[in-house]
Amino acid sequence: MGRAEDRGKEKLSSNGEAAREANESANDPQADAAGANIAWVQPVDNCAHLQATDLVTHEQLPRVTSACETCDDESENWACLSCGHVYCGRYVQGHMLQHHGDTQHPVAASFTDLSFWCFPCEQYLNGLTNPRLTPILDAFHQQKFGEHLPDGRLELQLES
Repeated sequence: MGRAEDRGKEKLSSNGEAAREANESANDPQADAAGANIAWVQPVDNCAHLQATDLVTHEQLPRVTSACETCDDESENWACLSCGHVYCGRYVQGHMLQHHGDTQHPVAASFTDLSFWCFPCEQYLNGLTNPRLTPILDAFHQQKFGEHLPDGRLELQLES
């Protein structure tokens, strides 16, 4: 490995930067052919931003079918867990990212894959292991699939 590559790796100072680098290198077809790049997302169980945030109540949760409040897109939307507003993801028009920038509301939930994201940490949060997020995950799962989270799925996740 060359000095430039060494310096580049030394500059990685946050999980978000490391995750972005892993995702970018995972798209390298030469490395993929050699099996050198295998990337995955490992959500964290908790973060200080989530703990310091007053989350929306069950009654304030939006419907998982809600459109972006800015552009009406329905393809990849997120719910702000501080205020309950719904905006599109960064790969649509980025209105949720803009909402975070405007309000500093730290955590959002994806309607697409029912994941949770902390903007300041640039990290996914584990909705199955965090007692503040599990009821929200269950409510969105019930809206999306017509049933509560399967008990076996919760037990499996909690054991690992």
